[in-house]
Amino acid sequence: RCPLDIGVIGFNDNPISQNFQPPLTTVYLPARRMGELGAKLLIDQINSQTHYDYQIVLPVDLKVRSSTRKQY
Repeated sequence: RCPLDIGVIGFNDNPISQNFQPPLTTVYLPARRMGELGAKLLIDQINSQTHYDYQIVLPVDLKVRSSTRKQY
């Protein structure tokens, strides 16, 4: 029994997630922005022949729907 016995979470907030029964909780990842930044970093590293060793943190968005429940 979802969400009483088990919680289910998906990712990328696919529009169909809202149509599941119960509607699926998802995490939205900025995939396009991730790709853009990854390509830019790769091109910069190739052009400068250097290696970057750092982390970029992008915002994510949790879309809470009925496939999970809060624990108090």
